Amino acid sequence: MSSSPERPVTEPIPVAARRLTGVDVGVLWSNMGISLLGIVAGAGLIAYGAGSTRALVATAIGGVIGGLMLAAAGALGASSGQPGMVVLRRALGDRGSYLPTALNILQGFGWGTFELLVIAEAARLIVDVEARWPFAVAAGVIGTALSIIGPENVTRRVLKRFVTPLVAIAIVYLLLRLAIDGTSSELGTAVVGGIGLMAAIDLVVANFASWQPLVPDYTRFAKSIKGAALGVGLGFGIASTLTFAVGILAAVQAGGIDNASAGVAVILAVPLGTLVAAILVVDESEKGFANIYSTAVSVRNFAPRAPQTPIVIAIGVIVTLGAVTISLDRFFDFLYLLGAVFVPLFGAVFADRIRPVAPHATIVAWVAGFLLYEWLSPTRLLGISDHVSPLLDGALGATIPSFMLAAAIRLAWPSRR
Repeated sequence: MSSSPERPVTEPIPVAARRLTGVDVGVLWSNMGISLLGIVAGAGLIAYGAGSTRALVATAIGGVIGGLMLAAAGALGASSGQPGMVVLRRALGDRGSYLPTALNILQGFGWGTFELLVIAEAARLIVDVEARWPFAVAAGVIGTALSIIGPENVTRRVLKRFVTPLVAIAIVYLLLRLAIDGTSSELGTAVVGGIGLMAAIDLVVANFASWQPLVPDYTRFAKSIKGAALGVGLGFGIASTLTFAVGILAAVQAGGIDNASAGVAVILAVPLGTLVAAILVVDESEKGFANIYSTAVSVRNFAPRAPQTPIVIAIGVIVTLGAVTISLDRFFDFLYLLGAVFVPLFGAVFADRIRPVAPHATIVAWVAGFLLYEWLSPTRLLGISDHVSPLLDGALGATIPSFMLAAAIRLAWPSRR
């Protein structure tokens, strides 16, 4: 199999060994875009006071921006045949890639834990029992097993044949059902004193940005660059936008949703809600697989020849233990922090691809973009917001300015003769 753990992770996948078509990539990433956590994130726009109309507009705009960013990351993976953290070696140097790799490993642990947690919480509510840990353990075992099987087999033998049609029907039904049940006055609600449009867009794009380092891990198996870019950009972009919209409509009807339990409760309340929730819970296991698998691939950037299966098992055990012990209280702060780190990083990396190799220039551009992001939208998770007031009260947002600054610095950096 082309994803064999015996292959050094730094070695590109041979073109002849790549089996994923553009449709396969689209199937994989549309499944990635539909998630219970995405519904909670969409509802978070209402919880943060964006107002339903502003939240829907931010979701549409953020979906386009995020989709383009992921499409570019997909093209990187397909053109190089290498996973995300190895792709960074050209831009940052071998040692320079270790810092974002470490950050991405932390992200993988965080996302993997959150995914298993929300699966367990949703399953508990569907079955109507108190204990959450058996479902977390079961989800961890499934995610670990899928990671060992590998993305090509998961996509072609599981998602494409069975899961994707059901998930697509479920999310569209849920969106239409919530839209029909909602009133026009509710959908027009505006919240005074809530976050602005640009800050809301930042939250949406941060959800996309968190996937950027992972995208090449899967598109390196794609047969064509165009198919990889379109599959990721359209697949995840459309699916995630619909999922955010479901979260927004659910929050409007429920009078606010700030956790996974409340989100699942709204789904269960609609006609056929139990069936829809069960389909989404089953599909969520695939997100657990993606985070466990990509975290293992990132670990191998430190040790390219290390066998992958033991690493996958160890990561699966850790995230499962985390899902049993933590909560989702800091989820949205976690999303903003990921945006601050990875949005300017990939702005610099994309620009680096059309410039001569200069790792120090890419690092400077990345740091400058991160600092600008924190000035425009200080991260609460790091405590920066306690000491820094957002420039212009966050009216500019942080995503686009930080991405453009990092890319501009890298493009303008003078090259040696």
